[in-house]
Amino acid sequence: MIPIRRRPPSEYISKRDRGGMNATQYINEILEPHLLPFYQDISQSADLDNETYEVIEDLSGPHKATITTAFYQKHGIKKSRWPAKSPDLNAIENTWSMLKTRLKKRYLKGDLKTQNEFIVAAKEEWELLDWENIYCTLIDGMPRRIKAVIEAEGHRTKY
Repeated sequence: MIPIRRRPPSEYISKRDRGGMNATQYINEILEPHLLPFYQDISQSADLDNETYEVIEDLSGPHKATITTAFYQKHGIKKSRWPAKSPDLNAIENTWSMLKTRLKKRYLKGDLKTQNEFIVAAKEEWELLDWENIYCTLIDGMPRRIKAVIEAEGHRTKY
């Protein structure tokens, strides 16, 4: 888990900028220090070429920016083609919901008063998730999810 900082006004690049993540921050604070070493490590340790692995992202601004695409090309990182407005069947989305529920309970108990306490708690709760059970359950449910997406012709489902 990587905490994402909100950019201060001194880093805004336009009048419409509100401090959310932009492509430069995405590259400098996520891709370069975290994704690139991980990608290089798995590529080398598995004795496979980079064609074996793909990065999957949605189409948010930082993900589709020209400089992000150039970063991937420079480092030989393959990016999956991901259709716009596609149904999100990624199991990690359910995990975020579980994490938010746990953090909300801690917040309501008064355990989280500062940003640093929140970040520490998020890391703790992430480590406490029962990964094997979570993913077995989510993977076992995938046929139902896919069927629902097909029946909804790609539109919204209860999942």
